[in-house]
Amino acid sequence: MTWERLVLSVIALIALGWAGVARADYRLTCASIDDRYERCRLSEPGRVELARQLSKSSCRLGRTWGYTRHDVWVSDGCRAEFRVDTYGYRPGGHGYNNNDRHDNKDAKVAGAVVGALLLGAIIANQKDKESSHDNGRYAAPDWMVGRFAGYNPRFDAEIDMTISRDGRVTAHTQGSTMTGWVDGDRMKVQGAEFRIERIRDGFVTSQVGNERNEVVYHRE
Repeated sequence: MTWERLVLSVIALIALGWAGVARADYRLTCASIDDRYERCRLSEPGRVELARQLSKSSCRLGRTWGYTRHDVWVSDGCRAEFRVDTYGYRPGGHGYNNNDRHDNKDAKVAGAVVGALLLGAIIANQKDKESSHDNGRYAAPDWMVGRFAGYNPRFDAEIDMTISRDGRVTAHTQGSTMTGWVDGDRMKVQGAEFRIERIRDGFVTSQVGNERNEVVYHRE
């Protein structure tokens, strides 16, 4: 089996594993009073989206609002209702459904196992490409150089990322280390490609071909 077919097979297994996870959502309102920076605690982590802007001041992701695993933040007068998509959570404060929790755990374990196989296939294919990375060819802009913290709600994973001046990227998450590089407005990490959008104190990455896999990074 070629590595391309292996990757496609693994992706299909991941999709099947996550398909069984129950999804739910809840909403919360967060407001920047007198243009102050405010944080609103999440009752359960998940992917946060702007559901309804309630202020005259603009609410823009990464500029006047954003989120981490634990809270939503707003600034510069943004007031809005946010929707939080979670896995295995019952909205209304009733907690986890035991079956949902079990399904969620099983799906994550399955995803981790097949994800390891996928990573191995990608790494094997990427060795030659990464070894040809020319330090003189790539360079990260000043605003991207340093250490950043991000949160991926799809996998409930906190990410610690360091970007060097020569464009090299090192990311630590859930006990694993991933490497890659910045190339213009794109970031390439372990065979995956991400678009980069600069924000107030960091940047947002969205995976090419899978835009819902989006992570907001803030400078530490």
